[in-house]
Amino acid sequence: MSPSRHYAGVLVAAEPARLGEVVVALAALDGSSVGRLDPATGRCVAVLESADRAGQERLFRAVLALPGVRGADLVYHLIDAENEPEPGLESEP
Repeated sequence: MSPSRHYAGVLVAAEPARLGEVVVALAALDGSSVGRLDPATGRCVAVLESADRAGQERLFRAVLALPGVRGADLVYHLIDAENEPEPGLESEP
């Protein structure tokens, strides 16, 4: 059985003039990748990946603490437990 992975889609709002700096800092965080950018508004989408909820919380706090970040909103969260049976769906003997 493979371990679960947690994925979060986060909308990051930065000071528009510092968006490039924020994107570089986001990309440097282990478990973070940057997708769409909107330079006019200073917003970008980051995907945070970790092994557990505590890791997600640490990453989210790290994003909020980056210089130039005004705020971050959790847009989507997925727990990928591909090989773990869902409750009530276990196979019968």
